[in-house]
Amino acid sequence: MHPLRIGSVYGLIAAVVQVATIYVNHKVLSSANGFVGFFGAFLIPLVLLYLSGHFAGRHKRLTEKTTATSGPNAILHGTSAGVTSGLIFIILVGLSGKYLGSFLGIANAHDVFGSVLGALGFVFALIGWFFAGLILGSFGGLLGDSLAHKQLKA
Repeated sequence: MHPLRIGSVYGLIAAVVQVATIYVNHKVLSSANGFVGFFGAFLIPLVLLYLSGHFAGRHKRLTEKTTATSGPNAILHGTSAGVTSGLIFIILVGLSGKYLGSFLGIANAHDVFGSVLGALGFVFALIGWFFAGLILGSFGGLLGDSLAHKQLKA
């Protein structure tokens, strides 16, 4: 599988988790719960960025078997999957605020990123999730490559 496909799937899953968190906070709980918001809007997407890199790195090492360059290739695949999932995640969350705003119980699209920041919040979120995907995807690719290497040795 190509790392862009892996990253896109994990980014979509992270966006669905974020939208579900917004829905639960605004419609089900009728008030913003900090724990639900932290887990659904921050922690779970971070874990999914790591997992996309881990899966891409592991998959690359297992398909190349053992060559001298498979380690760096696996890490780069993890990095690209992490970056892709971070960007897809934040773009889909931004679009969900615009197109699902009435369903989610938010008045404006900029309420997803804070009413004060609005579009500036989206830009900062885009940059932040890009770098989060870069770091966590690389780390996940490294650990996925290591796990696949151990599995191939055994």
